[in-house]
Amino acid sequence: MRGAIAGVMANDRKAASRRRWLVFGGHGLAGLLLTAAFAVAALPALASAGQCGADPSRPRNQCVLAALLEEASGGRDTLSLSVAGGARQLEAEDTLSIAVTLPAGSHYLYIAHISADGSVTPIESGARYAGGSSVRFGDGTPGKGSFYVGPPFGPDMVIAVASERPLTVEAPGTAQTLEAFLPRLDAGLRRAGRVRAASVFFTTYSGRQQ
Repeated sequence: MRGAIAGVMANDRKAASRRRWLVFGGHGLAGLLLTAAFAVAALPALASAGQCGADPSRPRNQCVLAALLEEASGGRDTLSLSVAGGARQLEAEDTLSIAVTLPAGSHYLYIAHISADGSVTPIESGARYAGGSSVRFGDGTPGKGSFYVGPPFGPDMVIAVASERPLTVEAPGTAQTLEAFLPRLDAGLRRAGRVRAASVFFTTYSGRQQ
């Protein structure tokens, strides 16, 4: 394993013994990616919709991921997702809470954090929730962990997918690069039936911003 933690540190207390999310180094899309059974050539065009706004520091892969989820939702009512109460700038040791409200109807829920170095860490994968359920992660809710901001710092994002069938991408506790994750997610979305999805961009810093 390489790198520090995947943008969040998970444990029930801030201590030297805190458990860290698995990390792998990542790198961005260099032009068009091709993998067996998946051509990423169509994905970069999705990012032109402006999901990254005017932020030149946002990795292109993150823009593509947001666009892929938007397309998968097909313009239907999406689930509600917020990170840290809607904050867009977080500093080291800040609590990284994640709140999700699911749309009507029973859904399987998938949540992942994408860190500035391109590593993807699943937070929830495959649990089924009733329609309209509100779920929180990372704020100390029993069974949902406590997450704190840590290195690598920079542009991060969190995604959430509510699907008719389980989204088979990987199991919680495993890590992979966003580059490898994109084709697996695309294939998983195609198998998942009706999908509602959302993504949130935010930026983490090592110290307080003026």
